[in-house]
Amino acid sequence: TKWKRPGKSSASISDLRQMYAYCRFWNAKKAMLLYPGDPLDTGFKAFLTDDFAFAGSEKPIEHACKMGFVSVLDGPNKLDEKIGEKILLEMGLVI
Repeated sequence: TKWKRPGKSSASISDLRQMYAYCRFWNAKKAMLLYPGDPLDTGFKAFLTDDFAFAGSEKPIEHACKMGFVSVLDGPNKLDEKIGEKILLEMGLVI
């Protein structure tokens, strides 16, 4: 996660590259940049890359990324105690 505001219309190129590198290093299928703000479903999108398979494998690499938004507050001056659940939902994980 990166706890900062996104650029004017999307994530920065360096943040997208970092997500891709994390997916490759950890062999993760999904990565999300998490931003503070009102919930907004941006949906996962596949990385467009010329890396078609891991070395020694014919199985194609399938990584996806998205921008996620969650609010840390639940009412005025009250932290949201269910923020962890909201983040997992943004990742598409069942709780």
